Amino acid sequence: VYNPGEGTATIHEGNTVTYPGEMLVTPADGSVISLIGTITAQDGTVITSDGVTHRTDGAEVAYDGTVLKAAVPIIRTVEVSGNKAKVILTEEAYGAQGYDFVISTNKSCIVDKDYDKVSKNITETETDFVYVQKEVYYAYCHSWIKGADGKKIFSGWSEPYRFEVTETTPAAPVIQKVRKNANGTITVTTV
Repeated sequence: VYNPGEGTATIHEGNTVTYPGEMLVTPADGSVISLIGTITAQDGTVITSDGVTHRTDGAEVAYDGTVLKAAVPIIRTVEVSGNKAKVILTEEAYGAQGYDFVISTNKSCIVDKDYDKVSKNITETETDFVYVQKEVYYAYCHSWIKGADGKKIFSGWSEPYRFEVTETTPAAPVIQKVRKNANGTITVTTV
């Protein structure tokens, strides 16, 4: 159905769009195609004229199904126990091969590149940060895939997840003296 006021057409179930190179796309019912060939589904998914599907979760998928960019992960919760914080995602991000997690007291740490702790190359949907000092923190995560050249292609960052550590992490002990005793044992004296 042509929409003259917008210069678009609404696709009905079973309609097929043919792009140059004989690439055929069968969009979902109710999708809208623009004059430049961009197809927008009712859920916000966009297919560009080169056949790349831009999913609403941030993933990008080629016409042949190859994941070009993984989805943006969503942090479900951060479990704090003493001075340990476990960041847990809601589920695997679509297409992700791995994740990088960061925490910071600076909410703008992603822009400022100001991280208190980093946990990289994680293949699970959760990670632990240990010896976290007493403070309010923000957790972020992004997913990645490896491109054909072996380099990582990153998703966007998750929304920040605020959490608080209320336990004080003891300072590292300072060694004052080390003495070898007559019986062969060693005594370490700290400040």
